[in-house]
Amino acid sequence: SDKWHLNGYASQGSQRVQQSRFAGYIMSFQDTTTGVGIGFTGKPDAKFEVGGTLSYINDKNEYAQGLDAFAPAESVALLTATGGLPNVSFRQTSLSLFGKYEIDKKSALRINLVYQHSQVDDWMWGYNGTPYAYSDATTLVQQPNQSVGLVGVTYLYRF
Repeated sequence: SDKWHLNGYASQGSQRVQQSRFAGYIMSFQDTTTGVGIGFTGKPDAKFEVGGTLSYINDKNEYAQGLDAFAPAESVALLTATGGLPNVSFRQTSLSLFGKYEIDKKSALRINLVYQHSQVDDWMWGYNGTPYAYSDATTLVQQPNQSVGLVGVTYLYRF
């Protein structure tokens, strides 16, 4: 209707990179990203507008490794012992709501509420409890589960 609007989206993308590396390694990197979202806006009355969105993204990176026919024995032993590089994943869910009240023709008050939860499993920033270490011995530990909330209040003035 003229007062209420609904929107949504779904998206998927994929990318593959294949490389020949030193010491006989062959790597096939596959990145697949899926995203979905739904949103709405509406005007319950002439001075009040509300809206919101709910979205989800899932990003997965797969590292398939193999060896060429000329790979040295130490490369064969290392890949056999480790199984290669683990996958990396990132997931995020986000909820955003707003309400806007028109005080008069020139001014309005808007309130935003946002909650976002992320999960990441990335061996590049730490693996099996061992933090990433820079060359100067500084270390970095990544939180695999992170949440953030926001309450925003905005006064709008048109001139």
